[in-house]
Amino acid sequence: MAHKSVTQRFGDLLLFIESEFGVNNEGYLNVKFSRDDYANLIGTTTESAIRTLSKFRKSGAISILGKQIKILKPQILKQLS
Repeated sequence: MAHKSVTQRFGDLLLFIESEFGVNNEGYLNVKFSRDDYANLIGTTTESAIRTLSKFRKSGAISILGKQIKILKPQILKQLS
């Protein structure tokens, strides 16, 4: 995992969370983490985590509503991983 980029680690983490914890009725991940929590989980700074989330959102891979994340196109996250 240490040899992967922040983008790869974040994509892997989101896909892992979806597969292990599932999604709610609206399609959002059942786990809600802060940006700091995500940064700590993937071993990066909060700023890098925020930039990566923004990159995923702009690519159409995810949608964000506060702390809730919905994976719209998992194939994009898989390509980045």
